Amino acid sequence: MGGEAVRRYVGGVLRARADAYDWDALRTVAGFAENLSAQGPSELAVRACRAAGGADEPAFPAAASLHALHVAIHLVDDIIDGEERPSVDLPPGLRANLALALHSIAIEVLDDAPVEVRAALMGAAAAAGRETARGQELDARGAGDEEGYWRIVEARHRPSLPRRCGWARCWAGPRPGRRRRWRRRASPSACSSSWGTIWAT
Repeated sequence: MGGEAVRRYVGGVLRARADAYDWDALRTVAGFAENLSAQGPSELAVRACRAAGGADEPAFPAAASLHALHVAIHLVDDIIDGEERPSVDLPPGLRANLALALHSIAIEVLDDAPVEVRAALMGAAAAAGRETARGQELDARGAGDEEGYWRIVEARHRPSLPRRCGWARCWAGPRPGRRRRWRRRASPSACSSSWGTIWAT
């Protein structure tokens, strides 16, 4: 599955909220789901879940959460960089407001995740937003030296792939043999996040 099914689900959950609140900017974000890349966070989350032995559908709420976080990050990045052609055509203050809403929605949509991993995934989504904000803060300050540059790179990119890796493994189930195979296939940096062990608890 994946592909079109993921796009329909992600767009649908965001559009439902946009309609409920009569929020045009959120409808725009929902429309972005129609062009989700096969290499984007949402689709890769589902593929990673599948590779770890899980089904596609239970990962759809995580795909929607990652889409909301991804758009929120771009909105904030546009503001910080003074982007003249932002991804959503709104004044900076309203783009910041939309980013705040998307961070909340990224947690809210996980209420439809499997109950046994729901709380852990919500915590992971909140942590991803916090860590990304920290990375943006470091980037805005500037590197200063090579060590500072690599600190910024780590802070800005660490929340993404490890979280997809960890979220996928939530649905793979506590199967030791499968966990060993996953660890052989994935790079140490990709799966070193502590909450990659959510499913193993």
